Amino acid sequence: MKKINFIIAMMLMGLFLPMSAGAQIFNLTTGTGAIGTNDPIWTLKLPGGTFNPVRISTGVLQNGSTTYPNTYVHNNCGRWISPWLNAANNIIPTPGTTGIFTYRMQFTVDNCVINPTAVLNFNFMAADNSLTAVRVNGNPQTVPAGITHTSSGSMTSTPTVMNGLNTIEVDVNNFGQYTALQLCGRIQVSGDELHVPKNLNCCNAQRKNLLSWNPYQVQPVIMLKFFMVILSVAEPDHSTE
Repeated sequence: MKKINFIIAMMLMGLFLPMSAGAQIFNLTTGTGAIGTNDPIWTLKLPGGTFNPVRISTGVLQNGSTTYPNTYVHNNCGRWISPWLNAANNIIPTPGTTGIFTYRMQFTVDNCVINPTAVLNFNFMAADNSLTAVRVNGNPQTVPAGITHTSSGSMTSTPTVMNGLNTIEVDVNNFGQYTALQLCGRIQVSGDELHVPKNLNCCNAQRKNLLSWNPYQVQPVIMLKFFMVILSVAEPDHSTE
């Protein structure tokens, strides 16, 4: 008796989507452009106002014809930014405006970063009159007390960030006369970046103010394990004995 055993095996359903761990690093330093131009990453909201560009200063104070070049502490990483500058780009007294001045910077985390985490680091912070708050996506961060235009400070925190647009805000309390802000720092966002075929175009995010993307060792991850179907068909014997 002749027996035909027909076995069909399907082991072709393995889908591999590689991931790589990496970090997006965003610059937070004020005054990295040319003196007299708008800061490239920070904007400013005056008390009761809306966010608008804020200019890069010389760091020199001026009242009338008198200048005060060494009043502010300074770090060479960048420059002081202020809403009120004269033609020489020196900082001049405010027109009677007091209260909370809110500086804002925004950055975009790639949509294909899985479970992003962040480390925020300011290694230099100074403000006139005083720096009172830092928020990331509306969440307050711990800020050292006593940060002024003559006494700088620093801070590190691990804020919650998300895919897409994120916002950092820094509050400066102005008592009158001059006001300005200088920051040196960055925020590093880490996570697993999912790589998919380019035609899916899922990582087409805008990387505003992105300093670098540093990929680490790529490790393949099995997103869908093998789906295996074994179909065995035993046909009856049609031969004549």
